Amino acid sequence: MKLVRDYHYEGDAKALSKKLRSKGILSFIAPSKAAPNKPMSGLYKQHKFRVGVWVVLENQYSDALGLSKGSRHKVGNPLTEEEMRAIELNIEKLKINKRERYYMMTSYIIVGVIVLVIIYNIFLKP
Repeated sequence: MKLVRDYHYEGDAKALSKKLRSKGILSFIAPSKAAPNKPMSGLYKQHKFRVGVWVVLENQYSDALGLSKGSRHKVGNPLTEEEMRAIELNIEKLKINKRERYYMMTSYIIVGVIVLVIIYNIFLKP
C-alpha cells in the first residue's frame, strides 16, 4: 500500500478515493505519516493531522497518481466493482483473524499467570 496524496481535509481525501474507485482503483483513507514532517502555514496551522489516500494494489499506484493529477489519465488495469468488494472482504477477514489471534494470546498469558500464582501459593509459599 502506497500513499497517493494527503490532505488537510477528510472531504478532499474522500473525493479522490471515490474518483479512484469509479475508475477501478481500490484505495482507502487513513492518517498520513507524512503529516508531522510537512510544514503548515496560514489557515492550515489549525489542523494538526493530515489524512491520506492510499492505494491498495501496488500495480495501480502509477494510475492512482495520474488520476490524482487529472481525470484524463487512462487506467491500465482497472478492477471491477465485484473484484474490489472481494478484496475488501478478504482484508476484513484478515483483520478479524489478527484480532482473534491477539485475544487468544492474551488469554493464554492471563491463564499462564494465574496458574503460576496458584503453583507458587500451593507449593512454594513458605
